[in-house]
Amino acid sequence: MAMPLDKAVDLAVRGQFPDDDVRVNGHGFFVRALVPSELLQEGETGYLRHEHIGKDDRIFYSINVLDKAKGTYSAKIVRVQFRGPFNPSGSKKLGTGIEVAGFFKASTDPRVQVVAAALETIMKIIKGLKDAKLQALLDGDFVTAAATIVDRIGMRVATGK
Repeated sequence: MAMPLDKAVDLAVRGQFPDDDVRVNGHGFFVRALVPSELLQEGETGYLRHEHIGKDDRIFYSINVLDKAKGTYSAKIVRVQFRGPFNPSGSKKLGTGIEVAGFFKASTDPRVQVVAAALETIMKIIKGLKDAKLQALLDGDFVTAAATIVDRIGMRVATGK
């Protein structure tokens, strides 16, 4: 049974490995603890594992707190490692990264703000992954679901909430 996203993010930010997966938009993810790892490249803060048949895909991200007092941050997906049966070790570096911060921005009409931010992020992800091979098509839109998690981690690191 999947654990709540906020609980998994809280554990990961505190350097602990959540003991269960989380579900976002029908996709299962293992949120990894924010601790040093030999898998991380320069500028990467952490990674998630996307569950599927075979080896899990990995989504690497970068979080930078811009202003702790204001709770502002930058959150980017910088690299996706597709590890499914059609691309067992392919890694797609996403240029300077896909900015996902603000996926949960506050607004006077939160429904409008969330939809606008989600559509903007989805378009950035589609543009960044257009040449990511057949495996991405078979796995579905898991990177957009991962963006939700990465943004939540960024918010938690920047605000403590």
